[in-house]
Formats: sequence, C-alpha cells, structure tokens
Amino acid sequence: MNNLRRVAPSCLLGAVLLLAAPASADTPFDQGKIRINLALGMASGFEHQYFVVGAGVGYFVFDGLEASVAGDFWLGGSPSVTRVSPGIRYVFHFVPVLQPYAGVFYRHWFVGGNYADIDTMGARGGVVWGSDRAFSLGIGVVYEQYVSECNANSCSFVYPELVVTVTF
Repeated sequence: MNNLRRVAPSCLLGAVLLLAAPASADTPFDQGKIRINLALGMASGFEHQYFVVGAGVGYFVFDGLEASVAGDFWLGGSPSVTRVSPGIRYVFHFVPVLQPYAGVFYRHWFVGGNYADIDTMGARGGVVWGSDRAFSLGIGVVYEQYVSECNANSCSFVYPELVVTVTF
C-alpha cells in the first residue's frame, strides 16, 4: 500500500503534464488550410517583353497535399497571353525548418492574334520556410515541357521560382 501511495502522485503528475502539453502547432500545410498568392514579374515570348500579373489559390486536401489553380495575364506586348494552370503539390510539412516540396501541373496558354493556344505540363521542386506562420517563403526550380505542337527553338524550359504565400 505504501508503494501505491508513492506511485499515485507521480502518475497523477505525469497525466497532468501530458494533458497540459501544447498540441502540435498549426502549419500553413494542414488539411483544410487555404493558400492564396499574387504574382508580379517579367516574361519574354513571341519576340516581346511582358509584365506579368497573376493570382492563385490552393486548398490542402490532406496535411501537406495541396490542389491549386493559378492564372496570369501578360501585359504590354502582342499577342495577348493569358495562362491557367491547375496543379498538385506536396509539402513535406513534418521536416523541421525548411520543408521540401514537389509538384506537377498542367498549363493552358490562351494566345491572341493568329497564334495557336499552347499546352504545357511541368514539375516543380524546392523548399519552403515559415511553416509556423501564416506567411511563408519558398524558393525552387520549375521544369516545363510543351505537350502541344512546338515551333520554338526549345520546347522545354527550366526557370527559378520565388513564392511568397499567405495561408489561412
């Protein structure tokens, strides 16, 4: 009986500490979170320079797994260009500090004038920092390949991406 009296307070203290332990912190990549992003930049194509304005939204269907759609408008050149791109991305949310990500996407280019529309597919990968905040910063690389007829010198391209996102 004496042993039980010594062990019981220890068990009670352990149970209280366990219940009082903070739950795992929310991350921007948790199931049900919504991500929005805005894009500004420059691009060249069709022998012109363009100013690019875009936006996107993503929804985390499972922890780390995001389904998204994005669009952008190329301004200041001819022909007009509008792109729409659905995609899937997985963020390795359980990795501390810098979370790697990988994803795939399809992109349809609506091209004005006498140009045919363009379809591409691609993959992306990189790292995200800021998993304990509503804001995060990502840097990575994108590979994109034409799937429609290609009359360009190169039918695939690789480019860097810098992403700032807000998640709620």
